[in-house]
Amino acid sequence: MNTFLRSDEFDDWLATLKDKIGRARIINRIRSAETGNFGDCEPVGEGAHNQAGEKAMTKFAPFDAADYLTDEETIAEYLNAALEDPSPDLFLVAVRDVARARGMTQLAKDAGLGRESLYKALTPGANTL
Repeated sequence: MNTFLRSDEFDDWLATLKDKIGRARIINRIRSAETGNFGDCEPVGEGAHNQAGEKAMTKFAPFDAADYLTDEETIAEYLNAALEDPSPDLFLVAVRDVARARGMTQLAKDAGLGRESLYKALTPGANTL
């Protein structure tokens, strides 16, 4: 699994997108790339640089899709985009992201499961039998 980092600038940019479908698809593409499906892309160079060509100093944090799933429309479109991906694991990851965005503890309680059991059931490749 690949790890992607996010910056405050990315968070601000994504939060200002008015197109919730587009926002959900961006979140889904990042999650897909985390699982190894990079799609049709090419490297853009090494490191980030500012307009003067100097190495940019940006603070990064791990990307967490659940942080961006803030409304029903985005969640629905995120799940739809995950269903379109050929990897069934990506849909399971998306459901887990939605569960974390909604509150895993409450969801587990509503489902009559322990929180850890729900996490385990929503882990790609987990044997839930």
